[in-house]
Amino acid sequence: MNRLSQLSGQFDEEQKLQQQITELDNWFKSPRFNNVLRPYTAKQVAEVRGQIVPNQFSDFMARKFYNLMMDLKQSKGFSLACGALDTVQVINMSKYMTSIYVSGWQCSSSASTTNDPGPDFADYPYDTVPKKCDQLVKMQRFQDRRQQYERSLITPEQRKQKKPYDYLVPVICDADAGFGGTSSVMKLTKLFIESGAAGIHLEDQRPDLKKCGHMAGRVVTSTNTHVQKLIASRLQADMMGNELFIIARTDALGARFIETNVDLIDQPYILGITKFHDKPCTYPEAGVFIIEQIIDKEKRIQATNQWLKQCENGGIKKAKELAKRLGFELDFDWEQCRNPDGFYALQSSVHYCAIRAKEYLKYADALWMETSTPDLKIAKELSDELQYELQNNKVLCYNCSPSFNWSKFGFSDNELKNFNSELGKLGYTWQQDFIQMHFRVKDSQKIYQKDICQHMLKIFKEKKKNIMLINQDIKNGLELNQLIMS
Repeated sequence: MNRLSQLSGQFDEEQKLQQQITELDNWFKSPRFNNVLRPYTAKQVAEVRGQIVPNQFSDFMARKFYNLMMDLKQSKGFSLACGALDTVQVINMSKYMTSIYVSGWQCSSSASTTNDPGPDFADYPYDTVPKKCDQLVKMQRFQDRRQQYERSLITPEQRKQKKPYDYLVPVICDADAGFGGTSSVMKLTKLFIESGAAGIHLEDQRPDLKKCGHMAGRVVTSTNTHVQKLIASRLQADMMGNELFIIARTDALGARFIETNVDLIDQPYILGITKFHDKPCTYPEAGVFIIEQIIDKEKRIQATNQWLKQCENGGIKKAKELAKRLGFELDFDWEQCRNPDGFYALQSSVHYCAIRAKEYLKYADALWMETSTPDLKIAKELSDELQYELQNNKVLCYNCSPSFNWSKFGFSDNELKNFNSELGKLGYTWQQDFIQMHFRVKDSQKIYQKDICQHMLKIFKEKKKNIMLINQDIKNGLELNQLIMS
């Protein structure tokens, strides 16, 4: 190759790279990604993505699901996604439902790539859920092709009389806690995109201690650790030219411990000890107790108000400086409340979940706060705290879990019937239920009717004969697992 050809090749290469950068930059600025923060540039993505970026089926489904979410948000409606165990179920569901769910729990019970069942600890191989998604999506695509061929054989009049089904229903998948750090999250995201998933959800539990959302003993990561995982997932999708719908899930409401105290966002909610109070408290609470006991009465109200207004800004270091300016030393030790594994005790609340959610929603498309009970008041409290974020193209998600034991909460038939629609009005646009594990095989096809959204919760309440009301984790060997691990 002569010098002129070399220069021409270099020019072509630079031109192609610049074209990719321009296309990526325009894509990042499109309405789809309004209010999605990326701490990297289009140039940085273009430099590492390679020359060929295939137009994956997953991207088509991701766009379809995003448009569905935006339409339902506008109408204050909801999409209820049930879990599909196999190809027969997914095709029956696809006829009547607007989204389908593949949960880690269902895979831990019935679809581990090692065929080894167990409780929902995400201790199966990390490609388990992507492979289940791949199986289900391939059946959807096959049925779509089959239907089109069969309809090509009938007359236009016959086609008018028999409307086609849309088998290409978006599948949303459980990515658990990412199975490791940011590198693992990127590889897992790649698997989901290649499997045809429209979206995934990532939770903020510590991966090696992951537990089902209704179980005790959960440990969450720092807020920033989970933010980095969300960024990693978005980066992988960007490298693949994919508009993957990313749901950030927080388990902070039910968690009692957090792995570290380094994050300034988390510090005001970590429990410690002060000699001015007889029970564990947070450092903002400790400051109030100290002010009540050592500050002069005439200055007490002003000092308390100033303390509460400013003490959470900048973490405990800034809080100690504020305390000195207000005339007291902040006596507080969170080391004494650490558990034997070294994790810090956490004061959980909906407000704390909202604080974390506001950080997550800078990078994710939706927020799921895991709850232990079906409670519209708690759902509304979170929705109210996130009103600013929900003004943008963000939505909320809700887990209508069979683990709740719905019958014990005293819902009336009308309250059960309207539960999902009331959630929709609060902004919970995507709702999921692991209903698939609670139906007998012989009755499974009877459930997927057009009115499932209206009757699903009522079915739980009435304990119909076609439901196997079995505690999911006893069935999956939770007690056996705990015995072995102890």
